[in-house]
Amino acid sequence: ASEDEHSGAKNPAAAGSELEQAMVKLIRLVANLAISREVGPQIGANPAIVILLKLLQDKTPDKHEELALNVVGAITNISFYFDTPANVLTAHQMEIATILIPHLVDENEEAAIEAIRAFGNLSQSQEIKDMMLERRVDEILSVILEHPNKEVVFNACGVIMNVATDIASKHAPVCQEMVPKLLMLLEAGIAAGAVPPPPSSASKSSSSSSTPPSHSLELATVVCKTLYNVCIDDRVKLLSAEQLESLCRSLKSALALPPTIGPADLPDVSQQLLLLCNQ
Repeated sequence: ASEDEHSGAKNPAAAGSELEQAMVKLIRLVANLAISREVGPQIGANPAIVILLKLLQDKTPDKHEELALNVVGAITNISFYFDTPANVLTAHQMEIATILIPHLVDENEEAAIEAIRAFGNLSQSQEIKDMMLERRVDEILSVILEHPNKEVVFNACGVIMNVATDIASKHAPVCQEMVPKLLMLLEAGIAAGAVPPPPSSASKSSSSSSTPPSHSLELATVVCKTLYNVCIDDRVKLLSAEQLESLCRSLKSALALPPTIGPADLPDVSQQLLLLCNQ
C-alpha cells in the first residue's frame, strides 16, 4: 500500500469532488428555501449570499455542470425579491444578466432554462430591459421561440412578455420577426389544447411524444399576454392584415374552448386581445 493509503490522506481530486457535491447540496437547499415568500427576502438580505455571484463567475457549466445549474437556480429564486431594498444581489443584477446572456442558448437545455428563468425576473428592471436591447438579447429570444423544447419556449415567452413593449417601440423589426413565430405557437397551443387526452390504455411511446393539452394552453396563454403587450398603444399596426386575421381566428378558438380546461385567465386575456385587434 502507498504512504497515502497508510496515512488516510485523500486524493486532491476526490476531495475537490466531495467539496463540490457538498456545495451543490447546500446551494440547492438555499434555492428551495428562497421559494418561501417569508424566507426568500431574508436570504437575499444576507451579505454572505454574494458568494453566489462569485460562483456564477467562476464555475462554468462546461466544467461544473451540476454546481453551475444550482447556482443559477438559487440566483433566479432570490432575484424574485430584487424589489426588496435589502436584497444584496440587486446591486449586481447588471453583472448577473451579462454573465447569463451566453447561457440563454446553452446546448444544455437545463442551463438554458435556468438562465431564461433568471431573465424573467431580471427583466422587471427597466435598466436590464435597456441593456437587453443594447446587447441584442431580444434577437436571441426571437431565435429561442423556434426551440423544440416547449419548456424553453414557455420561459422565453415570459421574458419577451416583460420586454415586448420596449421591443415593439424601439426595435420594431425584431418585433415583426417575432410576431409570426408567436402566432404559430398560439395556433398550435390552442389546437393541441382542444384535443382530448389519450385514453389511459394508450401506449407509453404514443402518449409521451406529445405535449399535454394543459401545458399547451399554458403556453398559449403566455403567448396571448405577450402579443397583447406587443399590440397595445396602437402598435397592432405592426401586424399585417393576414397576421391579424390569423390572430383573431386563434383567439376565437380559444374563447370557444370549455371553461374547465386550460389556465383560468386564458378566456379573459383572449377577449382583451381580441377587442384590441378589432379597434
